[in-house]
Amino acid sequence: MDFEATVTFYRSYEGTLFVEDGGNAIYVQPASEMALKPGDRIRIRGTTHESFRPFISASSITVLHHDPPLTPVPASYDGLVHAQYDCRLVSIRGRVVSADIVLSSERPSIAMEVLTDDGGNVEVQAEGDNPDALPGLIDAEVTASGAASGKFDGKMQMTGIILHTQSLDQVKVLKAAGSDPWMLPATPMDEIFSGYGE
Repeated sequence: MDFEATVTFYRSYEGTLFVEDGGNAIYVQPASEMALKPGDRIRIRGTTHESFRPFISASSITVLHHDPPLTPVPASYDGLVHAQYDCRLVSIRGRVVSADIVLSSERPSIAMEVLTDDGGNVEVQAEGDNPDALPGLIDAEVTASGAASGKFDGKMQMTGIILHTQSLDQVKVLKAAGSDPWMLPATPMDEIFSGYGE
């Protein structure tokens, strides 16, 4: 294959690249580490391979020029779980129920679990390491944008949805939490299930 597209997400140290053109998007595996960022218009040469959805193993990638990043399209949870937005740059709205620093290939990033307004759970992965931002995210109403993909187990069975975001700038707080969750009283472990269903 030989085509042009715009970068929507790139994780250099793992070779994770999502590109889009005219509403069509695909996952690409670069042959080597590059300096790419969202908005870069690139030319990709490579071959397609079978997976959950086809992906491209790139033999060469050429940066043509840089444009403003693409505008995400609103996505429903139902559409995400049915892969209607696979690899596309999308936005969701919901409430952050957890946020933590995680390691992938020994590099830190931020992982958030967002309960969407239409009742689904989406993992939002943001590049970077900013632990000071985490307390302000818990229980906040947010919009988040990123490249959508499935979350897979060791058998390549889809177990959830991930939004890959280049930075926390793509997570906008619409309404802060009504109370600071870190100031709430601790519940003893043996009493946690006693409040179930209340």
